[in-house]
Amino acid sequence: MTSGSQGATRRIIASLVALTAAASLAAACSRGPAKAPPPKRPLSEHRALQLISKTVREYDRSPVKGGFIEVAHGTSLKVDIGIGKLGVAYLTPTERRALIDALPQLKKSHRASLFIHNGRGNDLYVKVLVLTAEDYQFDEYRGTDRTVSSIAAENRLTRDVRDFVVQSRARGWEIADPTPPTPVVAPAQVKPAKANEPVNAAKPAPQR
Repeated sequence: MTSGSQGATRRIIASLVALTAAASLAAACSRGPAKAPPPKRPLSEHRALQLISKTVREYDRSPVKGGFIEVAHGTSLKVDIGIGKLGVAYLTPTERRALIDALPQLKKSHRASLFIHNGRGNDLYVKVLVLTAEDYQFDEYRGTDRTVSSIAAENRLTRDVRDFVVQSRARGWEIADPTPPTPVVAPAQVKPAKANEPVNAAKPAPQR
């Protein structure tokens, strides 16, 4: 091959390489920067409490509005749904941050098992399933994708509440509604005795 032919071949190869590089650069520019993952948000407190109440009713238990139990000195936990001496608390991000010092378990973003906490003091025998909103997040998509993602989060919440109730039964924890107090019957009224007459004095027989 002559030197002229070799030079022409090299120029053709160089041109092909340049064209390939330009095409690759153009394709990369057309794709643009990598898209950030869609934002996530947790199930709303209102929706979460609806699901918790519905799941509890499946076991013939009537959920009632909970109260507050003491979990540390000067710190109380709001119980959203009560079931006898059991309860379920759904913590919003703000509530979770406020309780982290009293409940260090809340620092874990993912727990291998349910977080069941006992009260203290007068609430020692109260067991509460503590759920955090961050554990039930879904992608904030638009349209059907968002619906599917939120359903998955709802199913996780329902499963955890169901497992709590089933576990409570298996371990003999009290899930029945508290027994109402026995009504106190007032003693029969005894008429006061007359002066100088014994209380149990027999009445004189009527004269014929």
